[in-house]
Amino acid sequence: MLAHRLTAAQSHTCVRFGDARGWCWGTNGHGELGVDPRDGGRFDPRPTPIEDRAEPGARTLAGYLATAMITASGEVRLRGLDPAPPHTGAVHTEWSPANLPLHPTDLSLAGSLLCGVFAGEVRCLGRDEYGEIFTPHRVPHDSAVGEALEGLSRITAITLGGSALFAVRDDGAVLCVGSNEDGVCGAPSDHATLREVAGLPPTLRVAQSAHDACALTRSGEVWCWGGNVYNVLGDGTTQPRSTPARVGGLSAVTDLGMSSLGSACAVMNAQVYCWGWPVGPSRPGVDGVPRPTRVEGLDDVVEVALGSTYACALTRRDEVWCWGDRYLGQLGDGVIDNEPARAPVRVLLPRTE
Repeated sequence: MLAHRLTAAQSHTCVRFGDARGWCWGTNGHGELGVDPRDGGRFDPRPTPIEDRAEPGARTLAGYLATAMITASGEVRLRGLDPAPPHTGAVHTEWSPANLPLHPTDLSLAGSLLCGVFAGEVRCLGRDEYGEIFTPHRVPHDSAVGEALEGLSRITAITLGGSALFAVRDDGAVLCVGSNEDGVCGAPSDHATLREVAGLPPTLRVAQSAHDACALTRSGEVWCWGGNVYNVLGDGTTQPRSTPARVGGLSAVTDLGMSSLGSACAVMNAQVYCWGWPVGPSRPGVDGVPRPTRVEGLDDVVEVALGSTYACALTRRDEVWCWGDRYLGQLGDGVIDNEPARAPVRVLLPRTE
């Protein structure tokens, strides 16, 4: 995941170009864009994205209320709301060291929990709100240091979302621990201790919403399972399914993303296909898109990233295009409006040459 240059979560987005330059836009309630929120309120009102102050050679990851960075020397740093206790609610507009080992090969940041992969182990800090990832007892668990999760080794990729953690092993197996609402861990029970998601081909990585998950396999297929509200399983129904099934019409997929609310997008043949809750509904009662549908007006796409109700795509020409809700400046085009953009609009990035 961290090889990606485009990253989005909830309502803020960051993109990086080359070794040193990057830009962020959207919400800034806790300094996640690197500026004092008292200067911009809940979102950054500037007409163009603001320059990211990550170090040269760094990789960044947008998360809910915070942004994470891995420096060129392998240190993990955070800005925005610090997930680690004590939970003071303090805002950090500058990068602060996180109490994690050096050189993670993957990171995931969701809610008040940050987890990384270190030499094949998964270590986390922050608040596991219901004790569903650290323990099976539904007791809140605070970690100020990077505690290792038992039973996870040889891990290559992780993803946090809702109240579950998915880990991909080096043989392509997918493991899940956490709340198992709607069978998101692949079995119809109320809670999941660590278990393998059965029925999946060898997998590269997993994306997830609050109640659903999709896997991008090594062969470029997409397989989904879970609650299936708003058609996010891409099978033309809204029936829940705890057993993974392949999403029809998708092959040779090179990138995959999901929003917390139930939208999914994939990159196939350098074009974007989306399904589930349409990004940018802005109002309740909007039906989902039952099967993958091409987003018109986009080509040469290499990456896709989804916030809660919007999506962005990065092209080979280093252009970023976004669509969906824009009432918090999520689209980076200088427009703040209650009416979503149904077609992609270009983010107003300064020239990067």
